[in-house]
Amino acid sequence: QVGNAYINRHITGAVVQRQPFGGWKQSSVGCGPKAGGPFYVEAFGTWSFATGSFATGSGGSDGEAEFRRVWDEYFAVEHDPSWLACERNILRYRPLPSVGLYIAPTADPAAVAIAEMAARVAGVTAIHLVNPATQAVDRVRVIGSLTDEQLAECHTQGVEVDLVQPVADAMVELRRWVREQSISWTRHRHGRLLD
Repeated sequence: QVGNAYINRHITGAVVQRQPFGGWKQSSVGCGPKAGGPFYVEAFGTWSFATGSFATGSGGSDGEAEFRRVWDEYFAVEHDPSWLACERNILRYRPLPSVGLYIAPTADPAAVAIAEMAARVAGVTAIHLVNPATQAVDRVRVIGSLTDEQLAECHTQGVEVDLVQPVADAMVELRRWVREQSISWTRHRHGRLLD
């Protein structure tokens, strides 16, 4: 249960795109992406997509098929974008064991449908919550908004809260249901190949 594992190498001096850096438990803040990882730039923007087809149910099955394709081709497999001979730099994703869904009165029904679908595709147990300030889950996904008092209580309880609203883009949405893990493995203890 680590965000970064280093094998046969120093634990400092991560190189962008080779060894993305980020946390797993309390060493990470919220569910932000790893610095230097493929989703890092996304953290500097906001995402919103038309979700009407999810609200009416007309695009639900097609949407889920697309989410499953992206999950199988990207999130369910390990990646080594550097392809170096001297080391392996593996980026992989681990589904969260459980995510609490707090559905506020202001929640968009289409956003709720997207979140539930993403949980199914990622194999994450989604638990509907009455109170977002709970430690019974690994992350609380808020659909709609929280009051300042609710957010303060979550912070007091040490609850990891994700306030980003669900979107109908699989690459953007599925990342909210996983933890990123980076493994950097130098093939020789001095960083040189012998074969």
